[in-house]
Amino acid sequence: MAMAYTKANAAKVEDLLLEAGYHLRVGKGAFRSNYCLVKGSPIILINGFLKGEARYFVMLDLVRQLPINTASLTEHGRALYSKIKP
Repeated sequence: MAMAYTKANAAKVEDLLLEAGYHLRVGKGAFRSNYCLVKGSPIILINGFLKGEARYFVMLDLVRQLPINTASLTEHGRALYSKIKP
């Protein structure tokens, strides 16, 4: 299910990644995919040149791609995760 971009939805997706144990950092750089996963650690670098809607869609893609243990999520987190990744 596609979630429309709003600041509230962006904050929810960011909170979901944090709840899943990932640390988001914003940095200016030339990441080919607009983000970089630090090997061997739960750190995600998001391109600082991305703003608003673009950053939101990158975070949605990350939720779909990254291994997330749903057992460690809160009930609200699991509901949001099921909306993003069916």
